[in-house]
Amino acid sequence: MAKKPASSASPAPMRAGGRATEAGMAFQAAVATWFAVHILVRMPIGGRFGINHQALPVGIRLETGSDLDDTEVSQSDGGALRIQSKTSANLSTSPSAPLGKTVGQLVRWVADAKAAGGLPNLTRNVALLAVHADAPRTLDHLESGCRAFDLGGDWAVTCLQRNQAERDALGVLQAVTTPAWTAHRGNAPDDADLRDLARIFRIARFTMNEGDSDWREASRLLGRHLFGGEAAGEVPLRDLKGIMRDLIGSGAPADRDGLLRALRRRGHHDIGAPGFEADIAGLRAMTDRELARLAVHGRLPLGAGVPITRESDAPLVAAILAGSLIVVGEPGAGKTGALVHAAAAIAAAGDSVVFLSVDRFPGVAIAADLASELGLAHPVVDSLAAMPGVGRKILIVDALDAARGGLSQAVFAQLIEDVRQRLANDWIVVASIRTFDLKNGHRFRQAFTGTPADAGYVEPGLTTVRHFLVPRMSDSDLAAAGSASPELAALLASAPPRLTELLRNIFNLSLAAQLLADGADPAAFGAIRTQSGLIDAYEDVRLGTTLMQQAAGTAAATMASRRRLSVRKVMIGHAALDAVIQTGVLAESGDLVSFAHHVLFDHVAGRFHLEWTDPNALLAQLAGDTSTALLLAPALRFAVERLWRFDGAGRPLTWQLVTGIFSATSVDPVLGNIALRIAVENIENEGDIAGLMGRVVASPAERTLAVLVGRLARFAAMDIEAARAVAPARAIVWARLAESLMATGERALVDPVGVLLHALFDHGDLADAALLPVFGRAARALLEFAWATSPPLALASDRAIRFVGKSFASDPVASRALLDRILRKPHFSQYADREATRLAEQILPIARSDPEFAVEIYAALYGQTIADDATSWFGGHPSRIMPLSSNRQQDYEHCRWQLGIATGQILAISPDHGTRALIEALIGKAATRSYGGNREPECVNLCTAKIELRGHDIELNAWDEKEVRDCDDDLLCHYVRFLRDCDTAAFAISTTAASRDYATASVWARIFGVGSERVAEVGDLLWPLIERPDFLDNDDTRRDAVRFVSAAWMSRTREERIRFESMALDTTRFTDEDDLRRWHRILGPTLRLVPEDALELEATRALRRSLEAEGLLIENEPNYRFAWRQGDGNDDFVGDELRRAGISIDFGPNREVLDASNALYALVEGTPSDSQPNDLAALWRDSMALLDLIDANAGLPDQLDRSAWGHVANAVERVASSRHYSPGADGLPDLATIIAVLERLSSSPYPDSPEADA
Repeated sequence: MAKKPASSASPAPMRAGGRATEAGMAFQAAVATWFAVHILVRMPIGGRFGINHQALPVGIRLETGSDLDDTEVSQSDGGALRIQSKTSANLSTSPSAPLGKTVGQLVRWVADAKAAGGLPNLTRNVALLAVHADAPRTLDHLESGCRAFDLGGDWAVTCLQRNQAERDALGVLQAVTTPAWTAHRGNAPDDADLRDLARIFRIARFTMNEGDSDWREASRLLGRHLFGGEAAGEVPLRDLKGIMRDLIGSGAPADRDGLLRALRRRGHHDIGAPGFEADIAGLRAMTDRELARLAVHGRLPLGAGVPITRESDAPLVAAILAGSLIVVGEPGAGKTGALVHAAAAIAAAGDSVVFLSVDRFPGVAIAADLASELGLAHPVVDSLAAMPGVGRKILIVDALDAARGGLSQAVFAQLIEDVRQRLANDWIVVASIRTFDLKNGHRFRQAFTGTPADAGYVEPGLTTVRHFLVPRMSDSDLAAAGSASPELAALLASAPPRLTELLRNIFNLSLAAQLLADGADPAAFGAIRTQSGLIDAYEDVRLGTTLMQQAAGTAAATMASRRRLSVRKVMIGHAALDAVIQTGVLAESGDLVSFAHHVLFDHVAGRFHLEWTDPNALLAQLAGDTSTALLLAPALRFAVERLWRFDGAGRPLTWQLVTGIFSATSVDPVLGNIALRIAVENIENEGDIAGLMGRVVASPAERTLAVLVGRLARFAAMDIEAARAVAPARAIVWARLAESLMATGERALVDPVGVLLHALFDHGDLADAALLPVFGRAARALLEFAWATSPPLALASDRAIRFVGKSFASDPVASRALLDRILRKPHFSQYADREATRLAEQILPIARSDPEFAVEIYAALYGQTIADDATSWFGGHPSRIMPLSSNRQQDYEHCRWQLGIATGQILAISPDHGTRALIEALIGKAATRSYGGNREPECVNLCTAKIELRGHDIELNAWDEKEVRDCDDDLLCHYVRFLRDCDTAAFAISTTAASRDYATASVWARIFGVGSERVAEVGDLLWPLIERPDFLDNDDTRRDAVRFVSAAWMSRTREERIRFESMALDTTRFTDEDDLRRWHRILGPTLRLVPEDALELEATRALRRSLEAEGLLIENEPNYRFAWRQGDGNDDFVGDELRRAGISIDFGPNREVLDASNALYALVEGTPSDSQPNDLAALWRDSMALLDLIDANAGLPDQLDRSAWGHVANAVERVASSRHYSPGADGLPDLATIIAVLERLSSSPYPDSPEADA
């Protein structure tokens, strides 16, 4: 008969609650507790159950839902014990009896395993029926019968050979197995199946009631191994049983760490590490030795030792206790001392600390080597996991940079990663490394990904790394050191600023302290300017003979050749080695020797090992892979500094070395960066780059030189940006270099020029008479080159326009000739969307040197526009991450924003030219995008001259009633501020400028309006202009002219008043009654504001009374008054719809039309059809203003255009249908006008009826 396929369904779990009694669950928990104890104390259990006795139990899970599902104990060898716990088992053959249920689950496990390829490994796996001590003794016969098959044998033969009790018991096993197997597999088990099942099946009795033997054994084990004594195990054992009971309900797995944490939460503090006692003791002893050895880093070597205290100490401890991090700092910053202090403080608080110094393990190549060096019997991570105690556990790995790219670096990197991954719940990992090495080491940055630990101690460029920057010593740190040592106090008091800055580095301060201890005079330090000079002084004292210097150099060479900072003494073949060790420059530890500080290795290697006097020989020494570069990079720094110091004029050897490194394929590029960085830091004058420029001039097209110069420019820019300033002499160096590079005409050198000039543009002092002309020539050369290249260099030209603008004063004629091209077609049409904004950004320095050109710029940029709406991309091209787009028209508008925000300052620089620039801008703005811009100019007679008022612009509200907090780019707002704040002379200059040839009504409205506020100061200036009727007669200046008359009236002489009244009464100017009536409507607001008794002529008083009787003494209202109530109507929807479509409504025509449309909608809503004629007239004016605005801006977005036309139609319908509409009266349109407008509306692109549109 064919075998039935194994069922894919999992066996039904035997859950507690409903299926098992409370006693059953208690027994299950008790059995699990016995196993949990052995997991905690790391004691094998296999011997009791006939499996591998070397393996350790490592995990437990209750109510697994599969196989024998009460409990599963996993073993370190990959095996497992699957346990059913039964209090009432016997030899019943019933499938529902405890034995039947257990065998049923056992059958499924064994049968499925055999069908899948074989029986589980019997030396590692067992199926266990756990029974109480008082279970029937017949179960013992079944256990002994099953054991008869442990070594194999035939089922039938072996059964016959057993005694009767065992045969009966095995018969019961066969009786319950056969139907279960048949039901599961579809066929009966054969003899081999029965034999295999008997071999894996065991029965064990457990005595886990309190006081029973198994309980007592478990209590003693727990107390002895974890809690300090056998008597200490009873209480934690009870709690452990409770933990097991909880696991019955959750089904969650638990390992040793989890069980320990659960006990700790219940107040049981483990103090033992079973199986790891020696490892733990070794780690603790090693840490104590390291902290004692490194204690010197916390004291300065003067007298009995000057303790080093730092403001950063407490923040570092707090940062460590908050979580894993990496400590960074410059070489000699005091990272080791800071970590030793932190480790001591943390340990004193009762927490566990393991301190590993990377330089103590130079020979480790794999993790096993590290464990061996530490004397551990287990892997390091396992030993750390075994560390007992409930306090915090801190692993400190100091001086990762000491590995210098060697094999040990990978070992410690893996250790850090493993601990952070496997032991994250228990261990905080702290490492230290030089900042340079971290920035060039991706693996450690990745291992400590996060945000900086303390905002006060952050290294720029490491914002995605959880780190703590050990800073240089603060003023208070130095003061504390000085207060503890008179010698140090004297040194600090006499030190010039540059030396003081050097002494903020703890290594440097320590060297100075050693020299002071040797008897050095504090005054002798004054000439020291660099760290290398300080170390030279130290080495000259400690290594006083050539032999000692050779021995130190040999030690450095040996370490370099073996790529480790600690080597065996016997490997250093020099007779003076012991003498050097005696000086303290080298330190020995057993057979090993190393330099007292890594910086000393770097300096000795740079001074006595590297061939710094011979660039070619030095290049040969530097050849090698990345590990060579990492080892020698700091030493090369000192070597290049020394070469620079002793090099001749123009630094030819230094530039030979640097260019050689950049050219050499056998030298790691990082060393080229190091050498070049040192050269850049030491450049002080033009002579220092002569050697480099000679090479560039000789071979301008050489690619290596282009790369070198590009890197040099970026290093220089980084230094300038970091300092936010540049010394005048160095600024001239960089400007000269830029000018010289442009003179080569090489395109590859354009980028370095841009980088250098940009740094000087941001932070150079262009007021420096020596720097300005050099910068200006380089900037103009760059712009000319960028424009002359085909195609033009867009990025270079954008930069150069700004540079030329800022340095305009260096040569105004040449600069103007160059920048003027931006304003003229066809160049304007092609590039103004980019270049105009760059030019506008520099309007202030241009205006200071050539205010007339500034006026031209305002006229050109407001008077022209870019109509092209082709897509443009931020950054010049689509980004794959965040593609932000605009269009050319919107990009161009930004130039007007730049000019707008600068208007106030332009007026301050030159009230005359500022006023003309403002007028040109307003006229240009009206002509290119505003409503009413095509109206004919209006002539105004100023008595002494006539001017035109151009650029008609409808203002939506009275300008002086706006609530303006920030003018932003509002031209007229800036003008009002200027008029209000300037002195009377400037006010007069501006008024005179507005009186030439042409101006705008809006400018004159502000002059009269602000004049009414400052009448005592400027009344005499403006009054002659108002004695002519022109400004009163003009719709756009009338309101402010009236305000000025009212404000100035009482301060005028009788003669001045009479002249004004005579002008007002003069009717000879009018040819018909309508003109005269209009004039009287103009005079009404004026005379309303002047008391009758203040008038000089009786005729004027009579006119005032007549106008009052006619109701014409009206308020001095603005021509237009829009009141937009936010949220009314559908225009919020229109704005949202435009934004969703990617259409800008922040400025420009779209913004103006939307604002006017919203305002008209609100006015229609507030003007019912039965409104008075004056209100209807206001509604008509506003609707016509919006219509003008629509006409002036062709190509509006469809959504906006449709909405605006609809609001115009509604307003016209409201006027035409009102019963108060009287054609041609009270400011309302005559029939011909309104019919013409209605005809336009009917032929509009959206000829819906007003009702439908509404």
